[in-house]
Amino acid sequence: MNAFPDPSSNPWYDILAVLALMNAAKYADARRALSGLEATCQTPDDLLVVWAQCCVHAGAELQDSQLCDRGCQVLLEKGDPEQVSIARASQAMERSIRDGSLDALCSLLTASARLSRANGHRRFEGISLVNLAETEAARGNHDAAVAAGRAAAQVLLTAAADLDVDAARMTTARSLMHLGHLGAARSLMREALLSEQNRADPAWICDAAEIEALYGELDPDQIELLDQLASENPVRGGSRSRIVGARAALHFGDVGKARSLLAGITEDGRQPAFHANFLSLHLETLSHETVDRQSLEVEFDKAQALAYRQQAWFWWKTLSLMRCLVLDEPGVGVYVDALDPTDRAYLSVLSHMLVPKLNDLQPLGWQLVREEASSRPERWRRPLRAFLTSSRLRDPSVERAAVLLGEIGTSEDVGLLRRVARAPGEIADAARGLSRRLAPRAYVEDLGRLSIRVGDRVVLGADVRKKVLSLLGYLLTRPQYSATREQIQEALWPELDPGAAANSLNQTAYFLRRVFEPRYDEKTTAGYLVAKADLIWLDQHLVGSRSTDCLRLLAELRRDCQPMTVALLASTYTSRFATDFLYDDWSTCFRDSLHAAFMDRVERSIAEDIRLGMYDRAISLAQQALMADPDADQIELLLLRLYRSTGAHGAALEQYTHFASVMKEQLGVEPPPLEAL
Repeated sequence: MNAFPDPSSNPWYDILAVLALMNAAKYADARRALSGLEATCQTPDDLLVVWAQCCVHAGAELQDSQLCDRGCQVLLEKGDPEQVSIARASQAMERSIRDGSLDALCSLLTASARLSRANGHRRFEGISLVNLAETEAARGNHDAAVAAGRAAAQVLLTAAADLDVDAARMTTARSLMHLGHLGAARSLMREALLSEQNRADPAWICDAAEIEALYGELDPDQIELLDQLASENPVRGGSRSRIVGARAALHFGDVGKARSLLAGITEDGRQPAFHANFLSLHLETLSHETVDRQSLEVEFDKAQALAYRQQAWFWWKTLSLMRCLVLDEPGVGVYVDALDPTDRAYLSVLSHMLVPKLNDLQPLGWQLVREEASSRPERWRRPLRAFLTSSRLRDPSVERAAVLLGEIGTSEDVGLLRRVARAPGEIADAARGLSRRLAPRAYVEDLGRLSIRVGDRVVLGADVRKKVLSLLGYLLTRPQYSATREQIQEALWPELDPGAAANSLNQTAYFLRRVFEPRYDEKTTAGYLVAKADLIWLDQHLVGSRSTDCLRLLAELRRDCQPMTVALLASTYTSRFATDFLYDDWSTCFRDSLHAAFMDRVERSIAEDIRLGMYDRAISLAQQALMADPDADQIELLLLRLYRSTGAHGAALEQYTHFASVMKEQLGVEPPPLEAL
């Protein structure tokens, strides 16, 4: 069209030019062109209908209700049943922004999508489904919204309508986020935001920011973009950017900024139940002002009545919880206890208002909040940190806030919890619990020479004091890694009197703690080694060992002897236990019993594999066992026979040479000839 313009007056050509502008998302230019075309597009009817469809679409994108309404009137008069249905749905969509019925809108959108599908108009069907998904979300029907949004994306992909596909993705993401599918929701948001067509589209920026403001955590870039959009007040997305910015400001505790943004909204955004959304934010700002209770009650009554009348159940439920938090009607404990578990996402929506009320919760509600916070930790960390930073210690909700942050916090929160804690109790335990949850797992390589791996850090046994290493090894041989002080002193310092032995144990435990945690602090670090009263133990949630893995596999084989488990045992058992302490009495019994159990299980499995004709598996198992114990003559004899049975004569000869030398040099016995084995 740009290369070969039509010099004559041709309304069809002009309409095609408008469609090109709209496909390029240049809706303001399209509106200017449309305003001068109505007179020339009166005939034929087909041309007028296309003009009207353009008006409806451009009016919706630009929040121009007059342009949209003019197009709808033409479609109602001149259009076919599908176009009439689209017009009715568009008018209902316009009414739903303030107080129109969402139930009626859903019915009209469903009918419109069905007619478009029957006529093969995939793009019209997809747009109706996108609007349906958004309306279902406002009704609080998030499963239905996800279904409609996914159907819309599938339809629009076949129609090559990239802009509308991203709208479907963003609408689906909102409801997925509400339902707790955070990863899937954020993946869809990234797809929409990174789309070439929508790289700087204010609508998607606002949608993504609102989703995070409701359920997740806004990043600084999103806040900066919202501020920019609100200050520029573009035609497309101006009201949305302000209302989303106000929600973000309230989440960050900036009531003044939220109030200013809300005051700057001069027209409704094109979103079902937009006015109910606005009222929820308005009431939240009012709750921070000096407003008498009776006035607040009246405001809440009006807002809830609107949401109820409109069937905007998402906002009705949000307002109901907010009323409970602000006016205590009913009490928070009663309200949350009665909350349907499927509606617990509303606790996250108002988490910044709920945190100061945590102490008002009953056990059932407190557990529900803990579950919700654990499923959306990013959403809850900021209000918890803000509350614990600003609150006085005597605030009754501080203890529960500390416990909750201890369950979902990050390493940066350990210091905050420690500063809040002034005495032993749940807050101090929360700091320790958080450190323990975030601490890297320690793994002791205790078959062969000892070494310790703590996260990415490796500590060689040669770099650790001998007695410190022996204390570690001794505890690994004990049930549940625990022993009494007296048992340890008798095992490691039998020559010392009790007082000296106790002193040596205390010093050794001090250094062992710092092998795991160089910056060990009794009140804030995880505590890999624990000493209480007369008992000392390693925390099994934080410390593991290769010998323990072997014991677990042996126990599993006693219950169910599976070849794969035997193979795993053979690859795990690499040498005898703690060869650094080969002649220490405390290690001998554990080492010998573990080795005997391993050899017994391997010999039995090799014999069973030979019986079943599984020679390759038997050979592999025997080879692994000999790597762990080269002097295991019974295993070596079985391997020799397997080599001969499978025709591996060269391997048999090599193995026989080693077998014969062991028989002569270590046992003083003349070995039988190879042919006799």
